[in-house]
Amino acid sequence: MHSVTGGILLCRTVIGLNDTLQQLARCWDYAIEHQRILIVDPLPASFGVPVLRYLVPFVGSGCVVWAGSAHLYRALNRYDNVVPPDLAGQVDQSDRCQYRGIRRLWKRRSTTRATFNFKTRHDAELIIHARGGGGERSITTLSRMAFRPEFARKIGAALSGLKSEYLAVHIRNTDMQTDYRRFFESIRPQLEGQRLLICSDDIQCKNYAKKYFRKTEVIESTQTPDTNGAALHGNPEFDQDAHTQAAFTDLMALAMAKEILVTETDRSRLSGFSRLALLLHQDRQLCDQLLTSATGADRVRLGFSEHPTREAPNADLVRPDLNLLPKPRS
Repeated sequence: MHSVTGGILLCRTVIGLNDTLQQLARCWDYAIEHQRILIVDPLPASFGVPVLRYLVPFVGSGCVVWAGSAHLYRALNRYDNVVPPDLAGQVDQSDRCQYRGIRRLWKRRSTTRATFNFKTRHDAELIIHARGGGGERSITTLSRMAFRPEFARKIGAALSGLKSEYLAVHIRNTDMQTDYRRFFESIRPQLEGQRLLICSDDIQCKNYAKKYFRKTEVIESTQTPDTNGAALHGNPEFDQDAHTQAAFTDLMALAMAKEILVTETDRSRLSGFSRLALLLHQDRQLCDQLLTSATGADRVRLGFSEHPTREAPNADLVRPDLNLLPKPRS
């Protein structure tokens, strides 16, 4: 049993997949160092990904990790010693408040930043972090986890369905724009006679690729809905659970490609999702680990051993045990 003498850290994730995994890695490392229970849940009305609905930590991940829940948040409201202090007694109120930007509290009309100083050991019983921001530490979160069995089987089947080797591209073209026509022109010579996986949040981009690459077999790992240029993540018009499952499937499909061909967005940088795919592409062992619970047949088709080297993590461990919560001091 991990020591939980340091209190509680609530990580409420915001924005997209890479931001979610990046900020979770920061909180996870802090919880390990200071022996805190780590509670993970997306901030309502944000774009946060409910990571623990799809991934489960392995035993030995360094600290107690729980999924957020209504009854757990009611229990957290008992604590008066909270950082930031404005959130004391209001943890369960966030679903009634509008999301006003990643640097603000979920509390309506507040301008206080919902985070804490990661360089300091805090005495507060409960500390809270609800911010976005991407980076390469996102891969650390994945290194501590595996997909839940039901989802691992779905991804394994989808990847097996892609069959033989392929090259891959990821195009972000909704909230961030990419000149994909020029990019496709630059890579067309090397794609002749190849199979090309295209992952994109823009169905028009996918349709263009299928027509443009006449001497290339263009394939997909997931279907993309027509958003009319709007972003998929956090869009109430689309099933967010289906979108998140598709995002993880595309991520794994990109990682399993023979090569990923990338291009910058109009912000002169790679999207966070592209960076994460490149990092995962470099770590075949981590791809194997994430698919620990895929069927043996699919694992073999993907080039892994039929029997995984690690025991699948127990999903029950992320269920809150209120008996482990420290007693309020007041």
